Amino acid sequence: MKKNNLIVEAARLQKLAGLLKEDEAEDLKATVTAGSYEKFVAQLGSNAQDTKIQALLNKGKEDGQPADEIISLKDTAIAVQDLRPTQNEIALDKSLSFPLTNPKSAMQCLKGGTVAIAGKRIVTAKGQYVIDGHHRWSQLYAMNKEASIAVTDMDSKAVSKPVDFLKVTQLAIAADIGKVPTATAKGSKNLITISEADLKEYVRKTITKDVMKVFVKAGVVKVNSNKDADNLSGTNLEQAANYIWANVQQMQKTSTPVDGAPKRDVMPQTDDAKNWQNIAKTGELNYMPPFKQESVNKRMDSMLKESIIKVK
Repeated sequence: MKKNNLIVEAARLQKLAGLLKEDEAEDLKATVTAGSYEKFVAQLGSNAQDTKIQALLNKGKEDGQPADEIISLKDTAIAVQDLRPTQNEIALDKSLSFPLTNPKSAMQCLKGGTVAIAGKRIVTAKGQYVIDGHHRWSQLYAMNKEASIAVTDMDSKAVSKPVDFLKVTQLAIAADIGKVPTATAKGSKNLITISEADLKEYVRKTITKDVMKVFVKAGVVKVNSNKDADNLSGTNLEQAANYIWANVQQMQKTSTPVDGAPKRDVMPQTDDAKNWQNIAKTGELNYMPPFKQESVNKRMDSMLKESIIKVK
């Protein structure tokens, strides 16, 4: 390469490295290290479409430590009782309305074993924390606390706290689709804190005759004869309500939300991002310091050395 071209290229790379250090890298660092998780989500949502942030979010392999940000993902099954929610709101309706009105859904939950609610795996971390899919987890727990749920479990040498896995997941979603989708649990009672009376009233009012038949067939509700299988009598309703309350009560006692668990509306929505897993598991996601492209600096150093040698 000619002397003038070397100097021009070295200057270009120097400028680029400087921009990364003072502009994009600082913006990303400020987002990743934002104080509370809620503040982090708000800041990421505001910056997710910024081309500078997008450029850096996908540069995990070029920050000088290409392996530091790899997230391992494993498809497995975990007992519902072994998991804890990372959000402090779980909507009653979104958890129980479908299995109490749809016989196929009720049968899927009550049969036991490993269950994939709606044919989908939920997202967990460290084999302990629900990251996305809280209502599918709570649905199965409320219907059958002895069951296991199909999951994609995240793990990382660099990340251990549940809130940090929430952040990484949100960053992967933002890197994939350029935004941070949200959802809400408003308009429904919270399954985490619901009272026995309210839960049982909901079950009695919601369960259908066809689902009652499934409860009877599974042995959850005992009847004197088969002709009573779809009977929404006081006795049958009370048995169904007692059964579900026992499961929910167990969840409230032993599967409490993690410390500092946020509300539903700032939780990751992975269904909206089809490629987030590939971004996370390949190390492309840039969420650990250094936040600048070290490869650019190395290339710049090489160019400068070459230009100095050529000039001499």
